[in-house]
Amino acid sequence: MRLSTNGKRLAFAFLCLTITCVNVFRSMDSKLFQNVSFDPAAANMPNPNSNNYNTTRTTTTNHHIVQPNNTARTIAHDQNLKQSINQQLLKDDDFFTPNLKRKSIQNATSAPENKVLFDRNFFFDDFKIDWENTDPTAGFRAQDAFSGSWWQSRERFLDYLEVGDKSPSAEGASFEVFALHENYVRVTRDWTDLNVEHMSKWWDVALGNDEVLRDRIGYIDKILEIFQNYVHSKDRSHLCRSLNGDWREVSQSTIAVIAFMPYTRRYGRELTEWSLAATVMSLVQLGVGRIVVSGALPKTEGETYLARAKSEIDRAIKDWNITASAPQQPLLSIDYCVCGNATSDWLGFHDPNIPKAALQRLRGVLLKKPEIDQVIMDCWTGLHSNSSNTTNETTQSQQQNPDASSITDQWKYVFLGEPDLILNTRPSALFQLSQSLRNGGVLAPHRLQPLPHDSDFGLEKWKRMPDRLIPNIPPIFHNVLEIDHYYERNTQNVTANFLDPTLTSCCDGGNDKPYQKLEKCLEDAPWWRCGFESFSNTELPTNKSVVEAAHAIVGHYPLARLKRGTGVVFVGSEIGRICIPSRGGLCIKNKKVS
Repeated sequence: MRLSTNGKRLAFAFLCLTITCVNVFRSMDSKLFQNVSFDPAAANMPNPNSNNYNTTRTTTTNHHIVQPNNTARTIAHDQNLKQSINQQLLKDDDFFTPNLKRKSIQNATSAPENKVLFDRNFFFDDFKIDWENTDPTAGFRAQDAFSGSWWQSRERFLDYLEVGDKSPSAEGASFEVFALHENYVRVTRDWTDLNVEHMSKWWDVALGNDEVLRDRIGYIDKILEIFQNYVHSKDRSHLCRSLNGDWREVSQSTIAVIAFMPYTRRYGRELTEWSLAATVMSLVQLGVGRIVVSGALPKTEGETYLARAKSEIDRAIKDWNITASAPQQPLLSIDYCVCGNATSDWLGFHDPNIPKAALQRLRGVLLKKPEIDQVIMDCWTGLHSNSSNTTNETTQSQQQNPDASSITDQWKYVFLGEPDLILNTRPSALFQLSQSLRNGGVLAPHRLQPLPHDSDFGLEKWKRMPDRLIPNIPPIFHNVLEIDHYYERNTQNVTANFLDPTLTSCCDGGNDKPYQKLEKCLEDAPWWRCGFESFSNTELPTNKSVVEAAHAIVGHYPLARLKRGTGVVFVGSEIGRICIPSRGGLCIKNKKVS
């Protein structure tokens, strides 16, 4: 069940109030906060409270590859987008970011400072908790970093004391972490370095209410096929083979928690099972050591949802043909565990908060709290699970340390996700990501917004259902750019990267969101759904001009797809940020822009 719009607003208001109060109380207890304190002077950077600090931020938040007032429209309408971007990049000799001073991580609990963490073009340096400021120069704001997913060290996670507060907002499991660790949140400049594809709203629009009709013309079958192709794609084994030692050391000591909430509408079981299989596979390909799918369903019922994911992933892994020269075949270590009481205890709200309940249970397991009995401990560790396979290293470790509580000491990192979030990354980004986690960083993936597009369904039925599909028609909606984020960067020859026509990156376009400059379509409709809602609520003709006008907001964003992800079309981020597909594998900041 979902909250009403007013309920969501009230829940968000309570969340903001809670975060404010938490920060006040924490500031009163220096011992509690000593591991995450931030001293600008020690970091040798401008003081956030000084008059000069905003000026410093202003000069470092503008990207030369986007001009919000007109470039975004040009991108959406230009048939020769690749050539335009190529020419623009070749004209600019400023290939690298100015030498910026970064936030100190000297107090990080997981490792001493490592300068490799601060690649000048890799992470944003100006992440900021600023719920109200809409100034485009305000830095990368926390609300834009929400994806329902994060990756952080065990120490950082155990600092998250608010996990026990059952607010009605599942988003609190992210926002509260951001507020707690503001100085350590890491967001990549290139969306393809770390992102999730959020799939449930995509299929929700594509299916609509008339699910019988959608099934007859192949919608359900096509959606399931997309997930099946992702799970069994050779790209999964390619990424697994590319895992370096630094990353593998991090991923193998990670426990991933998938906050499980099944899709309950018609065909919900098939959609939930295959979406979960793809989600789990996105972690398996990265070598994650332990995956726990945790929800409010009884264990036996939850395990039935997980059964397909296990069998399909096991079958896919067997086809990877790992040889002696590449012996890095992952073996599945995954179970379903009940999250415990997830009911909200806030002012009459009773919606379950699965993410926070699951994380609270994990916290109890890691701290070996007395209320965590042996049955719970065995489930989360997988020690006595007959349905869970493990790597040889884990098996040997468990034989040497049969006590389940000792196994939890091996988990140095925690990942949070949901069963409709498919994680993507670039092989060449793994070293930077691993160094960030080692140094106490909290990784916040970008959240891509998939858009039902006729080219993904191949049905050419958009005229019958314009409220469910973006038509694959020129000049605006036919130009879908394919991004190959597995394509290797040429670290020896920067010029060669820009001469290569392959699109390899999607560079963040800043806080200036195109949809905010246009007239809002409906009160409660997300910006990317305006065109669909227009056709749902009004009898409109389905000619080309009407369709373009209905989807005018989408027309201000480039349409793209990740070749090595699900491959479905996406349009910006769910919060409305824009990314600019580019080549060369570098997202560049222009020091000439003030």
